[in-house]
Amino acid sequence: MTVVPKLISQDLGLFKNLLRAVFPSSHLLPPNVEKIREAVIEICKEKQLLPTDAWMTKIMELNQVQSINHGVILVGPSGTGKSSAWRVLLEALERVDETKQKSKFHIIDPKAISKDELYGTLDATTLEWTNGVFTFILRKILDD
Repeated sequence: MTVVPKLISQDLGLFKNLLRAVFPSSHLLPPNVEKIREAVIEICKEKQLLPTDAWMTKIMELNQVQSINHGVILVGPSGTGKSSAWRVLLEALERVDETKQKSKFHIIDPKAISKDELYGTLDATTLEWTNGVFTFILRKILDD
């Protein structure tokens, strides 16, 4: 259910009540969630991280969102566990995945560069395209 991570906490209870009223036998958790949750807890023990209920909820929400989106942006104050959350989730997904394929990730700070440097530019005179950081990474992913 990809709606849940987008709701503010005040609306979450209302949403769950509406869902139960309309679809009484529905579940908010997709299959495989328990395996991922177990892997996250195991990784947290290894890395000496404390998997609080709130942090685990955010990790599971991140898992739901990233499973249907090509890119995800994590926002929030410094020191709240955003980087640890996605790194732990990535490792958990690798452990649960049957293919044993190593995941790849790319970090871009869009505030550090201009829009043209990020996405690329088309020269108006020659119609020659110059890749930006984002388009370069996308092309590299497609080539692999």
